[in-house]
Amino acid sequence: MAEENKQHPGHESPTANWIVGRDAHETQSYIIHTAAPRFIAKLAADNLEGTLSVLSCALSDGRTVYDFVWLDQPPAQMSDLRRIVDGVEKALESARSHH
Repeated sequence: MAEENKQHPGHESPTANWIVGRDAHETQSYIIHTAAPRFIAKLAADNLEGTLSVLSCALSDGRTVYDFVWLDQPPAQMSDLRRIVDGVEKALESARSHH
C-alpha cells in the first residue's frame, strides 16, 4: 500500500468528503461534496462572463465554481457558503498535489 493511501484510525482527511473529476468526454470539470450539505457543481477555468448561473463563486486560483445542484438544503448564511467555497479550494489544492 502506498504511504499516501494509509488511513490512521480516528483521523479523516479534511478533503475526504470531496470528489474532483471530469466528465467522460474530458470537457467539463466537477466538484462533488459527499457530506451535508451535499452538492455537485461545475468548475470553469476562468470567470463566467456571459454565463447564466444562479450562484457562482470565484476561486483564488482564477477558476469559478458554478451551477450548484444541492442534494441537501443549501446554506442559508453567507458565512456558511464561504466555508463551503474554502472547502472547494482545499479539495482542488489537494487533488492538484496528488496528480
